[in-house]
Amino acid sequence: METIELLLTMTPSLRYLFLLNNNNVDLFDGTRWEYLVEMKLPYLNTFQFAFQNVIDVNCEDMDLESILAPFQTSFWLQTKQWFVTAIGVKKNLLV
Repeated sequence: METIELLLTMTPSLRYLFLLNNNNVDLFDGTRWEYLVEMKLPYLNTFQFAFQNVIDVNCEDMDLESILAPFQTSFWLQTKQWFVTAIGVKKNLLV
């Protein structure tokens, strides 16, 4: 995430951001995104993203609510009116 933060810090007048990501769990940090947008991207009006991560089915399931909670603050819902959802799909491999 540090590389993305550095790049975005150099574009403070950015108004639209679209990100696609596979398997970088650092990008799931709603609190960090909130800080970055508030402090470094004051003109950002539209933020669209799709973050994907593969989790071992034998591991404890990641709680989607705990992933979403940092994206459900007043900053996201009221100030920016950006609404974030998550989808969890569990697959088992049978041989």
